[in-house]
Amino acid sequence: QQRPDLPRLLQQMHAQQLPPGAAIGPHP
Repeated sequence: QQRPDLPRLLQQMHAQQLPPGAAIGPHP
């Protein structure tokens, strides 16, 4: 069961400064 707040949380995390490969995958 997928939650609608999951992708939103990921987006918020992505908006913040995170190390490469910390959120979803290796990104510049």
